[in-house]
Amino acid sequence: MNDERLKRLSADSLAKLAAAINPPTAAALSNLSAQGFRTLEVGCGPGQYRLAIKGHYIGIDISLENRHTELGLPKLVDLAADAHALPFGDNSFDLVFYSNTFYHFADGPTAAREACRVLKKGGRILLFEYSRARHQELAESYKRNKQEAHVNIRSCTEWKNLLEDAGFSSFSVATNYLGWRSLLSLLPKILIDKIKRDIVMTAYK
Repeated sequence: MNDERLKRLSADSLAKLAAAINPPTAAALSNLSAQGFRTLEVGCGPGQYRLAIKGHYIGIDISLENRHTELGLPKLVDLAADAHALPFGDNSFDLVFYSNTFYHFADGPTAAREACRVLKKGGRILLFEYSRARHQELAESYKRNKQEAHVNIRSCTEWKNLLEDAGFSSFSVATNYLGWRSLLSLLPKILIDKIKRDIVMTAYK
């Protein structure tokens, strides 16, 4: 382990951290990062994908509050920051990614523009998300259980438009049927919207 904070975690916490890792997500991040890259995770929580990243990783979250995540894990945050106003200069990162966090943001267009701003030319945004059908299911669950968390429900086409309006191009979307190997889906976007699966979206600056 190359992170001192991870070395200090208990065996139980390390086991929980490992259980929180989605193998296809970790594989995609490992394949798409490289030595010498600067990678930013927005909404990192426990930072379980820190060790999947090649190169330099920075994980931000809305606060450094010393509370545990829903997995019973402590937050491992490098910097407290708002996704709508990233505290980094233009052209600072090669890769920016979000792991099931972007749908919570109050102002998705602003968050996407901020990601575009801090990415270098040719840099990539990765959004590990839920399909439209799963987001609808999640929103209903939050309402039923009187949870305050907000869900922005978007179709694949709406995601594409949001990213293109922010300055990105070459949008692609995939489901996790075969992992994230190619990041290209064999399914039409309208079908992806209807199935209850995890999805991954990518685009370039």
